Parts: sequence; C-alpha cells; structure tokens
Amino acid sequence: MTAADQFAAQKAAQAPSTRRGPTTLRDALAMVVAAEGSDLHVTAYLPPMMRQHGSLQPIPGFPVWDQETVEQEVLGLLRDDQLEKFKHDGELDIAYELSPQARFRMNVYRQRGAVGTVMRYVTTKIRNLDDLNMPLLWRSSPSSPRDWSW
Repeated sequence: MTAADQFAAQKAAQAPSTRRGPTTLRDALAMVVAAEGSDLHVTAYLPPMMRQHGSLQPIPGFPVWDQETVEQEVLGLLRDDQLEKFKHDGELDIAYELSPQARFRMNVYRQRGAVGTVMRYVTTKIRNLDDLNMPLLWRSSPSSPRDWSW
C-alpha cells in the first residue's frame, strides 16, 4: 500500500460515520462484487480496503478493524482443516465461495503477529474482446498458432 493509500485510509477511518453500515467480512466481499472491485485487503487498524480500477480505497461504511476483529472475521471463514494448516504454516492459500457467482482466491497470512488477508475476486463472467478493449489485430487473429507468420 502506498503512502497515499494509507493516508486515504486513515482519513476515511477518522471521518465520523452517521450510519450503521455493513460490518462483516462477508459484507465487504459482497460490496467488492457489487462494485466490480478486483481485490479485498484486510489488515488490523484499517477499514477493509477494496482495489477498484487499480486504486486501493476504504470500503464506504466500514469502521477501522482492530486486530481481534480481523482475526475473528478472517479465521471465521476457514474450515477446521484449513484453520489447522494456517496455524501450522502461518499462511494459507485457498479458494472461497461467497456464492456460485462470487468466488475468491484467498491468501491468509500472519504479519508482525497479526492476521490479515488479501482476496482476489474471480469473476464468472467471460468477457469478450470488446469488453477487454482489445485491438482489432486480436479480433481477426489466426485460428491456429501455425497460421502466425513472424
């Protein structure tokens, strides 16, 4: 996280919240999906952070999570066997399914004695070349690698 991202997170955390918003890790994941974010970063002493269009920003409505809250939320998503592996290895890479349409690659880690996670949203939508803004060259590419002339 860059210094600018940290400053933005601290500023958002200091702003008074006038509403009671979502509070769980599952809520944060649902917001990442709804906002078409790419990643969720959860560390102690910051609110959950979403990467959207390359920028890491606090998820609106979330308070700063202390170390205990992060550990409770993150480890609460793990099965018993996954929890044991994490306790043994100090890190864990798994897949997590929020719903059939919302899956995540999840890296759980321990850094400076605190639990954290980074979760990458794995979309189920297969995008076409127009959605990906691919150049025209790729739209008329040869059907076989042997058709390429270098």
